Amino acid sequence: MTTTHRGATDPIGADLLRLLKTLKLGALADTLPERAALARQHKLSHIGFLETLLADEVSRRESRSAALRATKAGLDPTMRFDTWTAHEDLRYDRTLLGDLTSLRFLDASPRSSSVPSA
Repeated sequence: MTTTHRGATDPIGADLLRLLKTLKLGALADTLPERAALARQHKLSHIGFLETLLADEVSRRESRSAALRATKAGLDPTMRFDTWTAHEDLRYDRTLLGDLTSLRFLDASPRSSSVPSA
C-alpha cells in the first residue's frame, strides 16, 4: 500500500474506502476530505485528526440511533422541548415539567444502584 499526500478536497481512494467499509466506517468517507483540510488548516496532530474523525462518527451514530428509537416509538418529530412554546392560557405543573426535562428522576431509579453479585 502506498501513501500519498492528498489535496484539500481530493476524493477518497478505492483502497481507503474499502478499508473504511470493512471496519463499518464507510460513512466517514463523506466528511473525510473536509476534515482532512480542516486538520491541515488547524495543524492538528495525527491523534487530534483521528479523534475528530471518531467523534464525528460517534455523534452520527448517536443521532441515527436516537432518530430510529423516536421513529420506532412513534414520536412526532415536530414535538420537541427545545421548540415548544408555552401559551399563557395553558395550565400545567411547571415543577413537574422541570423535573422531567432535567432527568433528575434517573438518579433515584433502582437501575442506578449496584447490581447484586451472583
